[in-house]
Amino acid sequence: MKKLIRYMRLAVPALCLLSLAVPPAEAKKTDDKYNRYITFQNDFPFTVYPVIQVPADICDGKEATGDRRIIINYDAKMEGLPTGKKITVWIPRDQKQVIVDGKTVDKNCWYQSGRVYIFPVALKTYEDNIVKLDPLQTKVITKYDDPTHPSEAVDCYKGDNNAEGDAVKGDCKTGVSGASYSVDAPAQLAEFTFDADNATDQNMDTGDPMADIDVSMVDELYIPVAGSVANHGATGYMGGSASTVNPNGVNDLTQFKKRIDGFLTDPDGRGGRKKVWPVFAAYTSQYFNSQNKEINTFSDLLPKELGKSGGNTIIPHFPGGYNSIDMTLTRGPSTNYYTGTNYVTDKGPLITGVQYDEKTQKPSNALVQPYIDRWMFWVKDKDNPAFCADKARLDKLKWPDHVCKYDSKKAIQSCTFKHQYFCEKFQESVKVVWDHFTNDPVDGFNPNQAKVWEKCGFPKAPYPTDENTKNFCIIQQIVGYDSKVLGGDLPGRVQALLRGVAFEGNDPYDPNHPSVPKADVQQWQFDPFLTFAAPYDSQFNLNPYTRLVHDSGKDGLGSVSYSFSIDDKYGNFRDAASGFTVDAGGVTALENKRPYDPYQQYTVTWGYNRDQFSLAWLDTGTSIEGIKAKLEQIAENHGKRPFLLRQGDKLAVLGHDSSGAWHLTNPLTTKSDLEALAAQEMENSRGKSHTFQDLIDRVFLKKPADVFPAQALNVDAVVEQAIGVLNFDVDTGWPAGEARLYDQIALKKADVPQANNWVSLTTCGHQVPIRGPGAQTLPLKFDATKGYLPCEILAKDKFGDELKLSMAPEKKTGVVDIYTGSKVTDWTTLWGFRTGKKHTGAPPVTSDLNAKDLQYCIDKSSPYFSVSGFCNNVRTCLEKQNVVKSMVPGPDERSH
Repeated sequence: MKKLIRYMRLAVPALCLLSLAVPPAEAKKTDDKYNRYITFQNDFPFTVYPVIQVPADICDGKEATGDRRIIINYDAKMEGLPTGKKITVWIPRDQKQVIVDGKTVDKNCWYQSGRVYIFPVALKTYEDNIVKLDPLQTKVITKYDDPTHPSEAVDCYKGDNNAEGDAVKGDCKTGVSGASYSVDAPAQLAEFTFDADNATDQNMDTGDPMADIDVSMVDELYIPVAGSVANHGATGYMGGSASTVNPNGVNDLTQFKKRIDGFLTDPDGRGGRKKVWPVFAAYTSQYFNSQNKEINTFSDLLPKELGKSGGNTIIPHFPGGYNSIDMTLTRGPSTNYYTGTNYVTDKGPLITGVQYDEKTQKPSNALVQPYIDRWMFWVKDKDNPAFCADKARLDKLKWPDHVCKYDSKKAIQSCTFKHQYFCEKFQESVKVVWDHFTNDPVDGFNPNQAKVWEKCGFPKAPYPTDENTKNFCIIQQIVGYDSKVLGGDLPGRVQALLRGVAFEGNDPYDPNHPSVPKADVQQWQFDPFLTFAAPYDSQFNLNPYTRLVHDSGKDGLGSVSYSFSIDDKYGNFRDAASGFTVDAGGVTALENKRPYDPYQQYTVTWGYNRDQFSLAWLDTGTSIEGIKAKLEQIAENHGKRPFLLRQGDKLAVLGHDSSGAWHLTNPLTTKSDLEALAAQEMENSRGKSHTFQDLIDRVFLKKPADVFPAQALNVDAVVEQAIGVLNFDVDTGWPAGEARLYDQIALKKADVPQANNWVSLTTCGHQVPIRGPGAQTLPLKFDATKGYLPCEILAKDKFGDELKLSMAPEKKTGVVDIYTGSKVTDWTTLWGFRTGKKHTGAPPVTSDLNAKDLQYCIDKSSPYFSVSGFCNNVRTCLEKQNVVKSMVPGPDERSH
């Protein structure tokens, strides 16, 4: 019988294998995880022209102002990427030694801060037209004869990343430019980063390769483009337009246009439509080329699906919330058209509706003014305590979707939504945010008028004197979040306001009873059924553009994209991967054909045996690298425990590598890095989770007590009082913070424990690397008819014993949103794992497996006395609103 014991180390007999010599297989690009790639698929009914662009200053130094590009063609005979075709581009691995903070590092010249443009017009002709229309714009066009970076061929192949060879070779090459394409260029923008966790000296061809993708709609919106990292479909795609994808996985452009038109125009009361949001002026009929004049760079190049219809573009290109204000204030000119015959004097504004009174220096835009007035509806009464107590006013407010209308004639409303409380908290956030951006010493308009006016397009006095222009300027700073305040409530309040919801900063859970929510605290900013739910004409909708981008109901595109500058929760995704796919006009090439949903993620989390650590802190003047040998000797004399070291605002670890030798990780993390993670955690968890803050409190702020010894460690005169002990498997009062600390240790491979542990994990048929405790998003397969398909999860320990599960989310029914009282499964689809009968927490936080899943685990795992007995310890974790989030196998705490 095998005994459950902790941390026993047993000698394992050597195993000798006889191997035969075989010819080595020809190396493929996919064999090297540091070969990064981007796969492009075209699902549009017209050719697209992809461009990859990175800033030249990555390797050329901060004085470099231009960009480097990769121009992508399906083959030498065919410019661009035709309908239905796919091509994979392998990113060049150019490196250059540069000085960063006084240290020489190897920088990867094509990886970081990259952009992808998807043009629906012939790129070469468009670039030629830019210079033809305006000879001053030569910086924008791609050059292939630059002496510093002469054009080179880039490996690209027709098909997926496993396609190679001359028979499928595409035609891709590098070029340079002196400036990026203009914001109103006929293209949709996506952004990417290739980097690495645990990289050595910023060399992204070391460590664990990561890929980061977002489709940015902060500045503008044009055509649907989706992207996803190559993680076997573990997560949904970013960007796109889920609301208009047809059963074949292609965007229905007629439906896409219908939703765009519903945002840009309103009924005019006479059977027609009136414009209510600006568009880029180059896309309007009066500035198209005609038989007698050529004043536009691209109007003749647009495909028929996007081009002219009665003189206007079928699908217009238009600015986001920030740019609609900024381009009104700054009156920036377009370089894609002009209004007369002179390319210098006859440039027109970027967006429609812009007016400017030279005498009063007053800019205006009738299409943007309602947006400003919506803000001022709240600002003018921000200090009025009776504002939301006025029942007649509550009657007139237009509430978010699925919230009952307030009726002052009723003593009890027809839903549980707290109308007045929501209104008061919304008003409170408007006051806090407005007062900050008006009077704050650093960010405020009043103390910094010259600086702020310059940002608003008025570089020198005299400045505008009218109140409306000032309000334009302050709102511009808010929507663009022009602030260095990255923690606390301020960014959360701005995010909430721009998502159309009130903000509640108080923790809804009593610290003494964390499973019991406070009845009077409702954090609407974290309710997925309320964010972006305020209709376009609602007083709560302070940035209507965000609803167009995110809403997947009757109005919006259902896009997972940045809709404003700090919209990170919905706009950005990063995961372990060597590449990603960009699908223009659909989702047919994406491994996961469902959009990313931050509120419905399915992960498997595994436990792990962990070393005990010695604790010590060092004076800031001490070189940790310089005393490494002495620290190793001290560690040898203290049970060979690894050291967790604190020095100022950073942590370091002297730990074991996989062979048992000592190695130093310095820094492990810093206080500022943890603060950024804490702020993101608060956003992602809807305020429920503050584990990173718990870690910061204990390790750096010494609240309620310092976990480190009272005196500093002197390696030349060691006293036992200077060395503490941290046992991660003993409850010391801050388990959540401890778990986050060990996550950092495991992520950085700062210490590899010697006890028995899980050594491999397979999820849904894909092998997952094990580097300590952690979580892995499940690459679940979804069938439009059957729903989620079963996923087998197989964990192995170092003795070869297996724990096996088969899980599939099921459709949930009868789920009620506790904030609104709405039965959400009547109007949207929610999924979650099956749950058992034993729940913990109130409301439930975890449950055991249901009978069917438990029996599968027992039958399929190694015999009971090995690991199948742990099937009873597998927990299914749930989120509020009863959405199942993850499942947690317990740690394999055995040696045998």
